[in-house]
Amino acid sequence: MGDESLQALARAVSGGALPQLRWLYAGENEIGDEGVVALAAALEHGGCKQLRRLGLQHNLFGDAALGALGSALSAGAMPDGEFVYVLGNRFTPVGQAALSSGIAESEVQVHFGWPPPKTKSFLITPPDLLAPHDDEVYSQPASQPPTVKA
Repeated sequence: MGDESLQALARAVSGGALPQLRWLYAGENEIGDEGVVALAAALEHGGCKQLRRLGLQHNLFGDAALGALGSALSAGAMPDGEFVYVLGNRFTPVGQAALSSGIAESEVQVHFGWPPPKTKSFLITPPDLLAPHDDEVYSQPASQPPTVKA
């Protein structure tokens, strides 16, 4: 999935598709700034109001995308949001600050990298929904449930 695919999804969301979507994971793709900016605009204009988790980890976007997400979140996107996952992308501290300021008045937590946020909601996520990316974090082979090192 790249920018064109996420832009198509954003157009659908803007048109009212997926109104009950709670989790959107588009991690480990080739999504750049254009795709994330389009999705952020769709969310800012009322798309997917029930979205709680947005996974965009390990893609190709940078500061422009994080700025757009920050603007969308500060404007009311993801009103019941829990997490936005952006680790493993090409952002700088400038983009990180833009997204952080966008969530200042909300309950949304941003996962910029390891370790992940340690909250009850994150910890009850079934291990099979977590994608291990760091051998230092998970101590057992993928065929066994992961054990998180303290």
